[in-house]
Amino acid sequence: MAKDTAMIIAENIRIQMAINNIHVTDMANNIGISRNTITNLKSGRMKMIQIRTLENVASYFEITVGELVTEHHLGVS
Repeated sequence: MAKDTAMIIAENIRIQMAINNIHVTDMANNIGISRNTITNLKSGRMKMIQIRTLENVASYFEITVGELVTEHHLGVS
């Protein structure tokens, strides 16, 4: 079954945070988004996400919004 976009974004944020060893508080302080918003994004609980929020998160991780919202099959050829 396909994941919904909120869960794909959540998974990609968790992966980027792990790869870059970033904590929610650090991310919130660096991009000016509340800890609560980042926690909700990271858990997939946000269903209505502003494009500006996606742009800020993607920019922070130096990826595109497209990469942030696309499901990646890591380790699958």
